Amino acid sequence: MDDSQHWNASVTQILERACLAPSSHNTQPWRFRVFEPVIELLADDSRALPVNDPHNRELTISCGCVLETLVLAANEADMTAQIQPLPDPDRPQLLATVTLSRSGRHLRSLNPLSRCIGRRHTHRGRFTEAAVDPCLFPRLHQAIQGTGVSLTSLNNLGRRALVAALVAEGDRQLWANVDWRRELAAWMRPATEGDGLVVPSPWGRGIGWAVRRFNLGRLLALSSRQQAQSAPLLLALSTDADTPRLWLDAGRALQRLLLAANHHGYQASFLNQAVQVPELRDELSGLLEGSRPQIVLSLGVPASELAPSPRRPLSVG
Repeated sequence: MDDSQHWNASVTQILERACLAPSSHNTQPWRFRVFEPVIELLADDSRALPVNDPHNRELTISCGCVLETLVLAANEADMTAQIQPLPDPDRPQLLATVTLSRSGRHLRSLNPLSRCIGRRHTHRGRFTEAAVDPCLFPRLHQAIQGTGVSLTSLNNLGRRALVAALVAEGDRQLWANVDWRRELAAWMRPATEGDGLVVPSPWGRGIGWAVRRFNLGRLLALSSRQQAQSAPLLLALSTDADTPRLWLDAGRALQRLLLAANHHGYQASFLNQAVQVPELRDELSGLLEGSRPQIVLSLGVPASELAPSPRRPLSVG
C-alpha cells in the first residue's frame, strides 16, 4: 500500500469513528470533504430541523461533537489535528477545517477518552439509584477546561425543582405545536434507516401517525419532570453568548464531557426541552447568572443497556 492509499484508509477510519458522535434527533447533520491533508467539516442543511432548531444552534453543537470526536480518532491513529473553526465567512456551511499530520508520538496512550468513543451512547431508559461519585463533577469540569464553555451543577434542590418545572413546561409548549410534532414524527424511523429516533419496525408508522395527530405534552411533561427530579446528576452547559463559534465550542465540550463520564462508568440523557423554547431558555439563563444555556443533561448508571443509535453511511465529497 503506497502513502496515499494508507492516508486514505486512515482518514476513512477516523471519519467513521467521528460519526459515532451524538446529534439532535440522531440527524447526523454533517458531511466531509477531503483534500489531503485537509478534512473539511460542513453542516448538512438537508438534515436540519427548521421547527425545533430554527437557527441551527443544535445542528452546530452536533457538528462540534463530531469535530471533537474526529480529533480524538485522529489521535488513535497517531495523527495530530490542527483545527481552524469557521475559516471562510463566504461559506457559512463550512464549520471547520482539520489539517492532519503524522505525530510519531503514539498519542493513543495519552488520551483515555478516545477509548470511549464506541461505548458512549445516549441513554433513553432509567438510571439506577446508585449515588454518583462526588469526584465526578470535578473530573467533568476538568475535562472541558479550555473550551470556553461553562459547566453548572443543577443538583441542589432549589435549582433542580426550577429546572424540572421548566423542562415540563417545555414539553407542553413543544407538543402543542403541530409543525413541531410533524417534524419529530418525520425523524422517527426503524433502525434499518441508519439515522433518526428508532421506533420498532412493526409499529413505526402507527407511532408516527399518533405523534402527528395527538398532543401528548401533558403526559410527557409528567415523565420529564420526574426524570429531571430523579436524575442522579443534573448539569447544564452554557456559553457567554449565542454565536456559531460558541455553539461549535459547546459541541466540542459536550463530547468531552460525555466521553469523560463514560470513562467513569456513566451515560447521559438529554433534557433540552426548556432550551428549545426561547422564553423558557431565558428563564433558565437566570439560573446560570445570565450565561446562555446550550445543553441540559442528566448522568447516571443505566439500569439496563440499550442498543446504540444507528449510523448512516459515511458522507464524503
